[in-house]
Amino acid sequence: MRRVVVLLCVLSFSPPAAWAESGAANVAAPVGWRAKVKDCWSSCCGYFAAIPDRSRACLRNWAAKCDDRGGTAARRRVGLVLPKKLAAEKPLVVLIHGLDSGPSYWCDLAPLLEAAGHRVAQFNYPNDQALADSAELLADELTSLARKYPGVKLDLVAHSMGALIARAYVEGAQYRGGVRRLIMLAPPNEGSCYARFSHAAELVEHLQLWRGEPQWRWTWLVTDGLGEARRDLTPGSKFLAGLNARPRRRGVQYTIVAGNRSCGWRHTANAMRLASHWLPDVRYCQTAQQTIDRWATRLEGRTGVTDGLVWLSSTRLAGVDDYVLLPADHTTLTCSRGGRPPVAWKVIEARLK
Repeated sequence: MRRVVVLLCVLSFSPPAAWAESGAANVAAPVGWRAKVKDCWSSCCGYFAAIPDRSRACLRNWAAKCDDRGGTAARRRVGLVLPKKLAAEKPLVVLIHGLDSGPSYWCDLAPLLEAAGHRVAQFNYPNDQALADSAELLADELTSLARKYPGVKLDLVAHSMGALIARAYVEGAQYRGGVRRLIMLAPPNEGSCYARFSHAAELVEHLQLWRGEPQWRWTWLVTDGLGEARRDLTPGSKFLAGLNARPRRRGVQYTIVAGNRSCGWRHTANAMRLASHWLPDVRYCQTAQQTIDRWATRLEGRTGVTDGLVWLSSTRLAGVDDYVLLPADHTTLTCSRGGRPPVAWKVIEARLK
C-alpha cells in the first residue's frame, strides 16, 4: 500500500516528457510560489489528461481486483436502486445525481417525492468516469427494468452533470422508450468551468465516504473514475459537442430549472456570521454584529448570471421552452436549508403531476 501511494505521488508531480519539452521552449521559468503551484497543478492535470481511456479502464480494473472487499463494495454502490414496491401501471421517478455526489444527495428531495405518493428510484454510478460509460450503464439498467416491468413509465429527475447523462440516454441510440418527462436541475448543457478545479471536491467526497462508509477502501479513488467526467464536462469538450448536436427526443417533455444565486455568496455569508459571533459581547461589537448580519443577508439575496457552479447561459438548451429560473444556488435547488424544502420542489411537484 505504501509503495502504491509513493508511486502515485511521484507520477502526480512529475510532468510528462512531451509536456516538459514543449513547455521548456515556450514558457519562462516560474517565479514566486504562486507560479510554482500553478505550474505544478498544470503538470498534474496534463499528466492525467494524457492517459488514454483504455489505460484508465485497465487501471480501474486492476484497482478493483487488488482488494476484493473494496471492489465488491464499489460494485454494490452503482446501478439502479428500486423501491420495495413497484407497480408497472404507476410511473417511476428516477433520481440521477451529479459530479462528486452520490445517493445521500437526495436525502431531502426523495422523502418529499415519496410523501407525495411517487415511487422513487435512484441511479448511482461512478461519478468521475466518462459520461458515455455512465449513460451506457443507465441504458442497461433501464432496459433490464423494462424487461421485468413491461410498459413501465419513467420520469427522470437529474441534477447538474446527471442531466447530461440522462440526455445522453434519452437522445441516444440506446433509448428504449418509456420516458415521459425529463426534469433537469442546473444542467451544464454547455459545460462548466468548475470542472477544471473540482479535483479538491473529489478528495472531499472520498474523505466523507471514508468517515461514514465502513466498506470504503482506497480502491474507490480509482474505480470511481480518473477524471474522465471532468474532461467531458469542460466547455467545448468532444462529448458536449456530440451531445448538443442531437435533436430533442419526441414524446419526452423537457423541463429545465436553474438558479441565479451563487453558492459562493451563501458560503461567504455563513463565514461572516460565524466570524461575527467571535466578537466580544460588548456594546460596540453588538453594533458590528448587526452590521455584519445585514451584509450577510444582502449577499445571500444577491442574484446574478450563475448559480455558483454553472452559468445560466450554459443551462439553456435549444428546443426546450419549459425553462424556470428560481432564486437558488446550485445546491439549494435540491437540498433543504433552514428547515425549508428545496427551492425547486414546487416546480418538480407540479411537473410530475
